[in-house]
Parts: sequence; C-alpha cells; structure tokens
Amino acid sequence: MYGNVGLTTPRGSGTNGYVVRNLSYIRPRQQSSEDSKAPVPSFANRTPNKEILLHELQRKTEIQLLKYKQELAEKNVPEEEAQEKIAQFRQTLLEKINEMPLEKNLQEHQTHQISEAKARENAKFARAFDIDTDNYVEGSAFDKEYQERKRKERIALREKEREDRRKFLIDTRDEQPVIIDLTVLSNDAIIIKGV
Repeated sequence: MYGNVGLTTPRGSGTNGYVVRNLSYIRPRQQSSEDSKAPVPSFANRTPNKEILLHELQRKTEIQLLKYKQELAEKNVPEEEAQEKIAQFRQTLLEKINEMPLEKNLQEHQTHQISEAKARENAKFARAFDIDTDNYVEGSAFDKEYQERKRKERIALREKEREDRRKFLIDTRDEQPVIIDLTVLSNDAIIIKGV
C-alpha cells in the first residue's frame, strides 16, 4: 500500500501489489517571484474605515431596537405607543453610539474593527512609553546618523541647562546669603531648614 492507495495485501488479487505512481500528475511549482517576497501590510499601519465602523454600530443599534420592538409586541403595547417608545429608544442609542465599547473577541473578518483596536493599543503604548507620535519615524532606532544627531542635541540641551543653572546660582548668590540649619533626629533622619 502506497499513500493509502492499493491493496492491503496482494493475496488473491492476481497482482504483485506494486503501485505505480501517476506519471501524468504535475506537481505545483514553488514560484519565487518578486511579488511573493513583498511584505504583507499589517493591521498596525492600516487605518480603519470610519464609515464601516459607524455602519456596524448602527446595525447593532437596529438589532437592539428590533429586540425592544418584539418585547413591546409580547407585552401587547398599542402600535402608536410602541412607535413612540421605539423612537425615544432609538434617539438615546444614537446619542450613545460613540460611547459604545469595543468588542473584546473580534473575528478574523472584522478587519476594520481589528485595525481600530490596534490603533488604540498603539496609542496606549505610545502614551505609556512617552513616544511623540507626531515626530516619530518607524525604524529610526536603527539609523546611526539620526541617533548620533539626537545624542548631540541632548548633550547640547543639557549643557545649556547647566549653564542657565550656573548663571542663576551666581545671580542669587550675590543677592542674599542662605543659612541652612541641619537637625539630626534620633532615627538618623536629617531635617534641612532654610533660615
């Protein structure tokens, strides 16, 4: 038996049980083209379509309205009164449409919701790591010239702050002497008071 094709045992079949491979079968070739090497865009950089997201939220509100309408029909509410209640409920839902939370378990086909969730997550990380998203360039951490320039800017800024602090101390020293009173407590704590 070869590849689940053939007899389990050749006894009584009048053959030797040898399975010949299919010579007419053409194997699919692995194509190494430039297109296959192109990077696939990730959800991290893809911007969500706001219209599709808004439509999805409106669809969810309409589903809630249909459920509410069914509840009113089960309670035998008159048609006119039911229409008024549904209109009021629709108005409150449409006002709260922007405050609706994002779903936690997104499906693979919900690409716009996934990209919006990823954008929110990236913004959250940028705030957490104090990344300036306006001036940030992706991959700049690996650019040696850019990093050297930023390092020199930080050194120059530090030197300028040091010089400003030195000038301030010189100016304040000429104005008024500061007397410091050091008091040592029993638990090795020191209290510093300016007099």
